[in-house]
Amino acid sequence: MQRNVPPIAVTVAAVCVIGAIAVAVGFWRSVGGGGISAAGWLAMALGAVLSLALGIGLMTLVFFSSRGGYDDIVSDVSRPPQAQALLERNAAAEEACGTCGFNVSSRKLEEDSH
Repeated sequence: MQRNVPPIAVTVAAVCVIGAIAVAVGFWRSVGGGGISAAGWLAMALGAVLSLALGIGLMTLVFFSSRGGYDDIVSDVSRPPQAQALLERNAAAEEACGTCGFNVSSRKLEEDSH
């Protein structure tokens, strides 16, 4: 699925971004912001770009994880057979540890405290 973005939309977006940067710089200078060296501007720009890259990268991973079905096992009520077998095996292990006096579940801790 490919979307064709009209060139006017890209132009308007670019003008808005440039305008926002110009307004921010104007406000910075009008309040008497300290003189920032070229290295300071570079560090600020680099920090902004890296922050955006990290945010975009993490959101991309969330999107692909959701799209690929990796999150379904956590949120889906009907569990696949592998997950159900794992839950049953864990319950059996908790029962076995319960007989030796070592409590591994909060449910058993609550029962033992009463």
